Amino acid sequence: MELIEKLGIDWKILIAQIINFSLLLAILYYFLYKPILNVLEKRRKKIKKSLREADAINKRMENVRLEIEKKITQSEKEATQIIKDTKIQMDKDRERIRREAIAESEEIKKEAKEMVKQERKGLIDEAKKELGELVITLSEKVIQRNLQDVDRKKLDQELIDSVNHKIGS
Repeated sequence: MELIEKLGIDWKILIAQIINFSLLLAILYYFLYKPILNVLEKRRKKIKKSLREADAINKRMENVRLEIEKKITQSEKEATQIIKDTKIQMDKDRERIRREAIAESEEIKKEAKEMVKQERKGLIDEAKKELGELVITLSEKVIQRNLQDVDRKKLDQELIDSVNHKIGS
């Protein structure tokens, strides 16, 4: 202590200053430094939490992007398959329609041939009838000139029978 007194330091004042400085440090620590550290710690935790959330959001965004790409690829595959299926169905329908058209045209041809055949038969029958009438008329005229009444009736009957026989066959 002598040394302290020789230097001109009053030890009572020095102790008081040490106590005052310690009190000041304690007050600053509890009222200023500790709250500042708490605020800084809270801010650090908040920033760390925000970074974790940002990473989680980035991961979710990447997952969503990958999911969207998968769905787009899947949709493209489905669209391609739908187009292929539609083309196959169109080809089948086209072939079915073509076959139906051919069958219908064959049926129309058949009906037309039948109509022509019927009409031809009708025309032939009508021609036979007219020819028969004409032959009868002609025969009558010829016979009237050449034969007598008895022979004429017999010849008329034979002619009618002959024409009927030809028309029937």
